[in-house]
Amino acid sequence: MSWARTFCQRLRSEMPPDCHMKRSRPCHPEAWTAPRTHGPTPSWESIRRARGAAPEAVVSSLVHRNVLSRLLATRKGEPRSSAPKDIILKAHTDALEYERRLDAEPVTSRILGPIAAAIESNTLAREGILAASPRGGFYAPETLVMAYGSFLLEDRFPESVFRAVELGGDSDSIGSIVATMSAFLHGELKFPADYEKVFARERLERISKRFASAAR
Repeated sequence: MSWARTFCQRLRSEMPPDCHMKRSRPCHPEAWTAPRTHGPTPSWESIRRARGAAPEAVVSSLVHRNVLSRLLATRKGEPRSSAPKDIILKAHTDALEYERRLDAEPVTSRILGPIAAAIESNTLAREGILAASPRGGFYAPETLVMAYGSFLLEDRFPESVFRAVELGGDSDSIGSIVATMSAFLHGELKFPADYEKVFARERLERISKRFASAAR
C-alpha cells in the first residue's frame, strides 16, 4: 500500500462518524459546521489526542475544511453556495463556534478578526493582511489570514498564487493553499506558459496523481 493511500486512510479514520467521506463519497459542506444532533460533542482533549496538534492548529484545520467545502459547493451551484467574501466571513464565525464547542482559547478567531472586519468594511488590502500576520504565516491561524486575504484580492489561478507568494513569509504553503482554493471555486486550472520550467515537475505531478487516486 502506497504512503499516499495510507495518509488518506488516516485522514478518513479521523473524520466524524456521520461524515460521508468515510464511505468514499464527498462530505456534505456543513457536515461538521452544524451542531451535532446525536451523541456528545467530542471533548477538546480527545480531538487533540487524535490529531496531535496545538488547539489553534486543529481549529484552523476545521475552519479551512469548511471553507473548501463551501467553495466547491459554490462552483457546483448547490443551494447553500455563497460568494467567496461571505465564505471567508463565515470562516471567522466557524472559528468562534469551534473554539466555544471545544473549550479552546479564542486564538484563531482573534487572528482572523481584523481580516473579517476589513472584508465587512471593504478595506481589505495587502498592508492589512501583513499587519495581521506578523509571523509571516508560519503559524496556522496566520496561514489562514494570508491565504484568505490574498485569495479575496485575486481568486483566479495563476494570478491568485502570484498574489499569495508576493506576500512573502511561508509562501510555498500559502501559495499551495490558495491554488487549491482557486481550483475548488473555478474548476480546471489554466497553467502559465512557463509551467514546463518548474523544477522536478514530473515528480510533483506523479505524487499529486497518487494523492488524487488514493483520495477517491
